[in-house]
Formats: sequence, C-alpha cells, structure tokens
Amino acid sequence: DLTRYTKATATKWGKRPPPEELDRLGRMHLIRTSTRVSGMEQLRDFISAGFGITSCGSQSFSSVRDENGVSRRTRAGWSHAMSLLAFDSRPTTLERYPRCGGGLGLLVNSWGKNWIRGSRKILGTNLLIPHGSFWAQWSDIKHRSFYAMSSAMAQRHGQSLSTLYIQKKI
Repeated sequence: DLTRYTKATATKWGKRPPPEELDRLGRMHLIRTSTRVSGMEQLRDFISAGFGITSCGSQSFSSVRDENGVSRRTRAGWSHAMSLLAFDSRPTTLERYPRCGGGLGLLVNSWGKNWIRGSRKILGTNLLIPHGSFWAQWSDIKHRSFYAMSSAMAQRHGQSLSTLYIQKKI
C-alpha cells in the first residue's frame, strides 16, 4: 500500500532507512496521482506544469558524456528508473545531433555524481547540467515508460493538472 508514506516502507524498498530530513520531506510531498505519459509533447507539457517525471527502461548509457553533456546509448542494457528533468529541441541541438529523433532528454541517475564523467556544459551556453545527469537522444529513450507524478501542490481548482491536461487535449 503506497497511499500512505511510511519510513518502514521506504526502508523495505531501500537498503537503509532514509535520513530523517528526507523522511520529513517525503511526508510533506506525497504523490497523489501518477499519469502514464507518452510522446515528447506530453512530457514537455507535464514538465513545464511542474510534474516530476520518472522513467523506466532497460537502455544503458555510456559513463562518459561528450562535450555537450550527451551520453551515448550502449549495448549492455540495464534496467533502471531515472528522472527526466528537461528537453532540448533547439535548432542548434537538432543540427548538432541530427539522428536524435527530435531532441534530447535530460536524465538524472540515482547512482550519485561519480558514476559519469565528462562535460556538463549545455550546448551553446555557459549553463551546467546537474551532477549525475546526462542528455540522451530522444530516439534512444522514446520507448522507455514515463510517468508524471504530482503532489497535493499540483492541483488547480480542485482538479489535478493531469485531469486538466487531458481535458485540454480532448
């Protein structure tokens, strides 16, 4: 039963109990709804509306980023959940990565900041992506499962944003 957050459940699913600070934050930001999301447009809409996106799949990526923070897909394959933070489909990006399938998705791995090395610079900017994250080509991640997660804070006028999104698209 995941409708009620408990430290015992978090401990059961992890190796150690979460730190007290994270336990307190977990109680404050419960996931109230999750919505399966498909396609880059829907993912962009949910991210810009403030939803957290979890992504599950069996694709593996290099532990070395290129000069623009992009990690190439490898053949090894590992099943793992990661968070999707952003998209980059600027014309400059599409020109630099013509086989990307429409853009790059920024994934962050839970393995900490040292699992991957290489540039964290975002193409054409002085901005850096977070430690432990990497850009992946949409063509490499489009078959992963994506879920938008909301908390009580992601509500407008008594409706979840996912409900409003669905109504807008219909």
